Amino acid sequence: MYSVVVVDDEPASLNHICAIIEKKCSQFNIVGRAENGKSGLEEVKKKRPDVLISDVKMPLLNGIELTSLVKKEIPDCMSVIISGYQDFEYIKGAIQSEVCDYILKPITPNNMAAVLEGVKQKLDQIYYMQRNQLVRKICRGCDADEETLNKYFPNGCYYAALIRKNGLPRRFLNGSDIEIFSGINEQMYIYGRDEMEALYIIPELLIFKKSFEQMVGDIIKKEKNDQQYLTSVLVRESFHAAELPAVMKKLYRTLDTGSVVGTNQILFAEDRDGINFQLELNKEEVLQKLEYMIREHQYDNFRSEIKKCFMNWQAQKRCQLFAEGMARQILYLIQKYNNNAGFDSKYEFMMDDAFFYATSLEELLESLYFIFNLNIKEENVNCGKVDSPEFFKLIQDYLNKNISEPITLQTVCKKFGVSQTYLSRLFRKYENTSFNNYLTNIRIERAKKLIAKDSDIYIKDIATMVGYKDQFYFSRIFRSITGMCPTDYMENTGKTDGLH
Repeated sequence: MYSVVVVDDEPASLNHICAIIEKKCSQFNIVGRAENGKSGLEEVKKKRPDVLISDVKMPLLNGIELTSLVKKEIPDCMSVIISGYQDFEYIKGAIQSEVCDYILKPITPNNMAAVLEGVKQKLDQIYYMQRNQLVRKICRGCDADEETLNKYFPNGCYYAALIRKNGLPRRFLNGSDIEIFSGINEQMYIYGRDEMEALYIIPELLIFKKSFEQMVGDIIKKEKNDQQYLTSVLVRESFHAAELPAVMKKLYRTLDTGSVVGTNQILFAEDRDGINFQLELNKEEVLQKLEYMIREHQYDNFRSEIKKCFMNWQAQKRCQLFAEGMARQILYLIQKYNNNAGFDSKYEFMMDDAFFYATSLEELLESLYFIFNLNIKEENVNCGKVDSPEFFKLIQDYLNKNISEPITLQTVCKKFGVSQTYLSRLFRKYENTSFNNYLTNIRIERAKKLIAKDSDIYIKDIATMVGYKDQFYFSRIFRSITGMCPTDYMENTGKTDGLH
C-alpha cells in the first residue's frame, strides 16, 4: 500500500479528495493532509509519502512551487496536481516541474481512480528496482535501516531459502555474471548472484496450504536433475523485514561453509551456528606426503593419493572452500618443484572454473589433474585438442545448431572429447567470457530474433525453442539481460515494426 499526502486550501475539497481515495483507491493510504502549501511541505517532510496530491492555487506556497520543492526533497515522490480548465498555464508549469499527472475539476471518483492507477504502475516499477538494489547491497555485505527494509518489504513476516546449483560463485567473473531477479508481479522475491542460484524471500501470507519446508521441497524437486547437485539452505522460523540482512548473512555463510562438491544437501542455517567446520586434522601430514611424491616424481602415486584425499574429504563433508584451499596448496607444491615460480592468473581462472562447473567429485578430479599436468614439465602430457580458432568455431556451430536442447558444459565436453577446464579456457581465450554467459547470451539473442519474426508467439514456446523448460525462469534471464520482460519486449517490437 502506498502512502499519500493531500493538500488543498478548501476544506470541503480536501475532504472530498480524501473520501474518494479511501473508498475507491484501496492501494493508497492517506497519511497526512494540509490546508496550505507551506504546511503541506512540512507534512511531506515529516511523513515522506509516495504520492503528493495538491491543488494548484493555494496561499503561502502554490501547488507548482510545492511540487518543485518536494521533488528536490524526495525525488521518488509522485506528484499529482489538481486544477481547473482556466488554469492551463499552471498545468504547463506543472509539467515542467516533473509532475506525474494532473486532474481537472470537478473531481470524479473515476477520474481519481484512473490517475492513481497510473501512479501505482509507476510506483510499482520504482519499488521493484529499489528492492532489487536493496537485496543486492545486502547480499554484498551492506547494511540497511529498519525504515527502508519495512518500506520495500511491507508484508510483515517472511521466510527465506537459498538454493545453489553446483559450486559456489566464481571469484573472478562476478562483475560479468548474470544476476537474476524475480519479475515485477511475482509475489515471492527471488535473487541470484548468477543463474546457478536463487535466494527466495517468501511472504508468510503465501504459506497456507503447505508448510514452508514443503514448499521449498517442491522447488528442490523441480530444480534437481542428474547433471547437477543442489545445496539448499533454509531458515526454519519466519522473521520480520528488519531481520533480513542478518538472515541473508546466515544463509550465505551456511552455503559457503556447507557446500560439498558433488553432494546434494538440505541445510538449516540455525543448526550450523558455532560449529568449527575447518578442523585441521591431518592437513599438514597430507601436504607433506604429497610434497614428497612430487619432489621424487612419483606422479602415479601422487594421483592415487590425490583421489584418496578428495574422496575422504567428501565423505567427511569437507566444504568446497576447504577443498579449494588444499588444491591451491598442492598446485603451489607442483610449481615449486617444476621451476614454475611466480603468479600466473590463468591457473587461478582455471581452478575457479574447475570448482564452479564440476557436478561430481570425478569431474572435479579430472579438471584438477588437467591443471596439475600443465605444471609438470617432466611429463609430456597431452592436455587436450589442438588449441585453434577452427576447433572453437566447431563448438560455436554446435551450440547454435542445438540451442533448443538442454546443453551443459558437460554435454559439450563429451561431444568434443575435452575436459571442462580446457573448454572453459577456450571460451575465456576466444570470447573473453565464461561458457555459461556465452550460452545464455546466444539463447537470449535467438529469443529476440524469434520475437521480432513473430510478436504473437507464446512466451512458453520461445522458452522451449531456446532451451529453457521453465518459462518463468526464462523471463527472469531475459529481463536480466535486456532490461525488460519478454512481454514488454514484444510490445516494443510491435510498436517499432509499426513505424516501418
